[in-house]
Amino acid sequence: MNGIQEDEKNPLGGWFILTVIVVLIVWPIAGFAMFHSRMVGAEAYFSELTRRSGYVFLSLSIWWMFLITSALQVIAGWRLIYHRRWSSIRFALFAIWIAGPGFVVVKFLSFAWSMGTLITVDRAMFVSQLLVAAIIAGVWTWYLLKSDRVRTWYGALR
Repeated sequence: MNGIQEDEKNPLGGWFILTVIVVLIVWPIAGFAMFHSRMVGAEAYFSELTRRSGYVFLSLSIWWMFLITSALQVIAGWRLIYHRRWSSIRFALFAIWIAGPGFVVVKFLSFAWSMGTLITVDRAMFVSQLLVAAIIAGVWTWYLLKSDRVRTWYGALR
């Protein structure tokens, strides 16, 4: 049999299964570990942070955005596996862009808001994180829109 016929029997293979695993499992777990360690480390090193209203706002906004993006990613992964519709691909792309570049923007805006000014935001760090997030989201977008496996399983682009 050729590759396309095998893909019709088992769509969850190759790069597609990697996409599902990354979106559904890796990003939410890695994000939790990273934010938890950074927040706990900052709070341990600067104990007065927890008493500052700006830090409380920053911490809450980052955790809420993390929870929202993680939920979007889990739903996107679940839809990719169980809903054989092109809307599942569109939702996955939405989740990838919100969880990547969208999260970076909200994180830096929250930081600026909590400090009371945009002057304190490290613009070079913001641009580099936004660029990396956009490149990663762009690669996954390109794959999901161009993959024969995805096209075969979900149908032609609609």
